[in-house]
Amino acid sequence: MSEVNLPEGWNRTTLAEVAEWGSGGTPSRKEASYYEGNIPWVKTGDLGPKVITSASENISELAVQNSSAKYFPKGSVAIAMYGATIGKTSILGIDATTNQACGVGNPIDRLTFSEFLYYFLLNEKDNFIAKGKGGAQPNISQALIKEHEIVLPPLAEQKVIADKLDSLLTQVETTKARLERIPNILKTFRQSVLAAAVSGKLTEVQVNSIGQIKDCASVVSGLAFKKAEYSHEGSRLLQIANVGYGITKWDSPNYIPLELAESCLEYSMQAGDIVLALNRPITNDTLKVAWIRDEDLPATLYQRVARLRCNESLIDPRYLFLAMQSKEFLEVVSKNLKGSDQPYLNTSDLSSFSIAAPEKEEQTEIVHRVEELFAFADNIEQKANAALERVNNLTQSILAKAFRGELTADWRAANPDLISGENSAEALLAKIQAEREKLALEKKAANKTRKKKA
Repeated sequence: MSEVNLPEGWNRTTLAEVAEWGSGGTPSRKEASYYEGNIPWVKTGDLGPKVITSASENISELAVQNSSAKYFPKGSVAIAMYGATIGKTSILGIDATTNQACGVGNPIDRLTFSEFLYYFLLNEKDNFIAKGKGGAQPNISQALIKEHEIVLPPLAEQKVIADKLDSLLTQVETTKARLERIPNILKTFRQSVLAAAVSGKLTEVQVNSIGQIKDCASVVSGLAFKKAEYSHEGSRLLQIANVGYGITKWDSPNYIPLELAESCLEYSMQAGDIVLALNRPITNDTLKVAWIRDEDLPATLYQRVARLRCNESLIDPRYLFLAMQSKEFLEVVSKNLKGSDQPYLNTSDLSSFSIAAPEKEEQTEIVHRVEELFAFADNIEQKANAALERVNNLTQSILAKAFRGELTADWRAANPDLISGENSAEALLAKIQAEREKLALEKKAANKTRKKKA
């Protein structure tokens, strides 16, 4: 934690001084009865919600007695210590046991409380991740947690901070949830536009069948090139993995030499071609169909991908592409799939699908209107994504301000008696420390008395 001037009444200490820490264990999986009880057993995968009221697994009393699993009281705060979950934090809303990957702190009464400790650990998540050790399986230890520095405000101010964070972060989460719904709303909007476009409602024109796809476009699937024929550059192979939702994707393309590509020109791609994945053509309830652009070239069609090349005197390729992205076309493809584990579509079936369209001039007008509406939707989505990114950063910004004392500056000015003297964090720490030392001496004296009597 960076060295900065602390607000009046605050004090630096360690997590060991504000909570009693422990961790649990995992009962043997070989004993089935250990996992047939009703005692909540919290693992790092359960952490994340502010308050945990149930665990993904329960264990038995016998499991607790025969393992390192330990009981922790309701109100304790758990933090993940291992792997990718490091720093995930939750308050135990129930009495529970935990596994060894959870560090659990039970706040010391009159010094701090669950909500404040939870928010502090949440604020320190990145610092804990940075302290993680172990390479592929980074981890933090209880010792590291205990020695981690905490800036401790007076108890009354801690409660004000927690209340303000509850309010502000609830607003952030509400805003975030609304922004996260926008992509689905826009997806529905785009589908409505497509439905209106291919039915003629968008421009209020008559749409008639112009026959089957093969009557207005050539349909072919590609070749199965051998890996031995691949090269480091040349013509990209347009494979199933390169067919996205509406566009191509070239994360890790394979190539064949240009001379090999030129020897099979009937499988070459050109701008304006439409490609469709034939194996598992529907994923995430969306058809894997893409439009070929100039920047995709040179490219050569690979097996199990269909290429549709339109007769532009009969149909505008952009109109056919819109039609193939519609829900209606998706349903036709779904009904014609073969196989169960790995559903696929035959090019012969694809070629025989009926296609309806208005006159050529109207097709072009429909494409123009759809592009305008989609551009409008894309603009909204970009703004929503930018806003969501800002909101995601806002949580950490609010937490940081809270633990610099910025959220409670006015409250401190109005309540000087609650942050000074015996109410200061320094005084509270000293008082608790004195009580601990007194109890330790009394316990030591009691032990001596018992030994003498024995």
